Amino acid sequence: MLNRPDKKKSHWRGFSEFCVKLILAWILFIVLTETVFAISNPTSISIVDVKAYDAVLEADDLLVVVEYDLAYAVIPDEIISDAYLGRFLNGTTELTSVEPYAFNDKGYGAGIFSFYWTPAQKETASIEFENPNAEPYRVVLQGKPGVFPGTAPSITSPTIDWQDASNTSNLLYAQVSDLAYKFENIPAWNDDIAIDLIQSPGGVLQLTAAGSGSGEEYFSNTIRELQSMIPAIFSSGTSAPDFSESPENQSYEDDLNTFWDNNWVGTHFDTLATTYDAPRGVITALIATIFIGLISFFCANLLGQNAEAAGFGMMSMAVTLPMFTAINMVPLNFTIVTVFVLGVLGIGWVIFLRRAGA
Repeated sequence: MLNRPDKKKSHWRGFSEFCVKLILAWILFIVLTETVFAISNPTSISIVDVKAYDAVLEADDLLVVVEYDLAYAVIPDEIISDAYLGRFLNGTTELTSVEPYAFNDKGYGAGIFSFYWTPAQKETASIEFENPNAEPYRVVLQGKPGVFPGTAPSITSPTIDWQDASNTSNLLYAQVSDLAYKFENIPAWNDDIAIDLIQSPGGVLQLTAAGSGSGEEYFSNTIRELQSMIPAIFSSGTSAPDFSESPENQSYEDDLNTFWDNNWVGTHFDTLATTYDAPRGVITALIATIFIGLISFFCANLLGQNAEAAGFGMMSMAVTLPMFTAINMVPLNFTIVTVFVLGVLGIGWVIFLRRAGA
């Protein structure tokens, strides 16, 4: 009499093999995605100037323009928006953040970024022009956590130069034209191609017309709706509607990325990252992978070695993966991809493999 294979053990063996392959693929994916963005620290990092303007588009709105200098002896492969973040804080509370625009030298060296609040957004964030209550406003330029081996570089400026509210347009016009002159005369900005940001047709200072490497391209991307704020500095001289997409709101991801900052756990993660010369995200993700695998294994063992147990073990990942993501042990983008892949595999299992094994 022929011995038929035990279907329960077969399901369990298939589940075990699948888990091993999934974990190995997971580790490989994390290592590849994290190390691709592992770059060295800059030679120097500084916030040169911070100016704040009132009523640039409408009464009681707010614009903050930040000039920075992020020096690298060798320009990284990653553009600045992949590696750095500009943040505006009140004490330790982040009110908004923005990724610097990659223009000359991928955004490194001298450059600017800006923050803008409508009156409603300004009220919600409880920001007051000229800071009459002496709130601890701070502007921060920092490396994104997980991108750098060890602690990400960071610089903070508590100083904001509040501009005369009765002369907003002229002062903003003067700052933009001064910055354009300054940047186009920096040797590093002209290494590859000659950068021409500003011109003076008929004695009137204007940004060079839209196009690759122009002043209009750079300043329109670093100060959104600038043409509506100071149309005179544009060659068209008129204000045009802005049909470009609004920047993605990454405040939740930014909060996750700073979850372990300024505490002993984060310090230990940074020490491990420095010791093994790997981004902190790789270290935390590997630790999370071990725990997720163990939890899945023990959950499956609760029901014994059968198909239902294998499914229960897989389902436990639906709880543990978001849980470890919520404490920044697993990168948010990886969790999104993993959930999608597991969803597709789960549907495939139900439709095809489960029916075939029935």
